[in-house]
Amino acid sequence: MHDTDIRKMLFRYHSDIESLTKRAQKESGREDIVTINGCVNPRELRWHIDYVRPEGVKFIILLRDPADLLWSAFNFWHNNDLDRSQLLPGAWTDGASDYRSPELFHELVLAEKKLLGSNIIYTSTDMYTYIDFATKGVVEMVGRSNVLFLKSEDMKPALFRKTKILEKIANFTGLDRQRFGDHLDELTNCGDSAVNRGPAAPCHDETDAHKEGVYEVSGSKPMLTQSRALIYRKMKKVCEHWSKEYGVEYERCLNVGDEEAN
Repeated sequence: MHDTDIRKMLFRYHSDIESLTKRAQKESGREDIVTINGCVNPRELRWHIDYVRPEGVKFIILLRDPADLLWSAFNFWHNNDLDRSQLLPGAWTDGASDYRSPELFHELVLAEKKLLGSNIIYTSTDMYTYIDFATKGVVEMVGRSNVLFLKSEDMKPALFRKTKILEKIANFTGLDRQRFGDHLDELTNCGDSAVNRGPAAPCHDETDAHKEGVYEVSGSKPMLTQSRALIYRKMKKVCEHWSKEYGVEYERCLNVGDEEAN
């Protein structure tokens, strides 16, 4: 990529963040609100460091259980290689026209890219390998002491008080824990039903509106145990690296046995 293209991208990056911050401040009536980019890839981070040369910047990276991510992606995203209708990239599944099931998911996991529809599984698997590579790159760029690795599962409203994740963030960033929002334990993103997906329709965690690991589009059935074991076996080295280097442990991934995937 040419220097001119990099400068344009950096300008757009900063102007977009500034616009979002101003909008949030206007809507809330608070001038102390700051919007950050929560989806930064390593190349973009490298440009940012070389261009801005920030000092004292800290980074938080959220990791997610590999099997849960793949199962969620399978249920959430429309796939033109799998579904009859052809939609633009980024379209969501629709139970009226798209078919999903734990059995179909398992066949796609077993297919290992031999079926067109299996790309939704293995693109995500490749993404986890990329994430492992990318996290190493971030640490190399900014130093291990400036990166906090967390499990996204620990941020669930029902768990975050037990995991003390907000205290970890406060200690790492130097922010005042007492100034965090008062209602963080009340709402969570919910994707089990078509009408509840996306940030516009959060679920109250204390209700039964959000069911973990089940989705309406696949008949509200959980992933097969064999599928989970197969994915863990493929991702075990990544999970081992996360555990050893970052202190983020997914025990089922670390302890999966070959016999469980049969």
